[in-house]
Amino acid sequence: MLASLLTLSLGQDEVLDNPVLDRLRAKNPDSALDRAKEQAELSKGLTVADLELPGNPCGGGMYIMNVLPTMNDQVMGISGDWMQGCQTCATFLETYHVNGFCTGWYCEIGYFGPIATGVWLHRNGQACPVTPGPAPPPQPACQPLKEVNARWVPIASTSEQISYKVAKGVTRATTSEDSYEWGAAVEAKVSAGFQVPTIGGVSVDISASVSASFGNTYTEYFQSTESTEFTFTANRAGVMWQWQFNVYDACGMNIVKGMDVVLTENQAEPPCCLPGHFTDPSKPEEANCVATWGETAVYNLCKKTAEFVQA
Repeated sequence: MLASLLTLSLGQDEVLDNPVLDRLRAKNPDSALDRAKEQAELSKGLTVADLELPGNPCGGGMYIMNVLPTMNDQVMGISGDWMQGCQTCATFLETYHVNGFCTGWYCEIGYFGPIATGVWLHRNGQACPVTPGPAPPPQPACQPLKEVNARWVPIASTSEQISYKVAKGVTRATTSEDSYEWGAAVEAKVSAGFQVPTIGGVSVDISASVSASFGNTYTEYFQSTESTEFTFTANRAGVMWQWQFNVYDACGMNIVKGMDVVLTENQAEPPCCLPGHFTDPSKPEEANCVATWGETAVYNLCKKTAEFVQA
């Protein structure tokens, strides 16, 4: 730019043999004074990276030689308004935090006498503002869970053989909670152990060796969004019992029902074992319970006892 202006005012021969211009070139060999060829290439659509020029690109074909927290360097390759180009370049460097560059910069036109020679980007090295870390994700409205227990619940009685529609799934205290996240939280809590309240106010604590299988088999019901139905056939007179989980959270009580349904003689004779742990499934009221593979205890809900065994 300066070379062009001097050519117009002094003539080509005087510019080529000009001591002032020579001193400027020696002082700043990478300035726009010697960038005519590169600028011509950039105007063809090539980038700074294509030309393998030194410095740091800062968008729109512009670049700057030394980007540092403390700097005073000329912005090169500006097409159009110098000040606007400098501000665009600085915004690019700040956005991408190039070499630690951040807010606190300003642009200034440089002059050689009355002649504007370019625009310089300044930054005085002040500390960059601390960027706060990402905020923790909001806690789901109904979590954390408070308590989970389970029990056999009488759902119907019959005096003859019938087929009965039984609900399964979940009855939720709220519909605003994400069912997958809520269900995963319930699964984890159940798998870690839960209580079975019995008559008389005594609860049986179910250990993780047994409860883990319930967390796994009931996952689809914990993650349900509604309650549906299935058919249970009672092959004799009696009372039908369904295994249900009560899940207490910040929104209230939620009831989770699966497909574990058994039949006893009457309501005074509840099932004595956990689902799937009856010696004789046709007589669930009998206090003959078993442990399955990997479990370390046999639970008798009628006697309110836990007999520990080797897995």
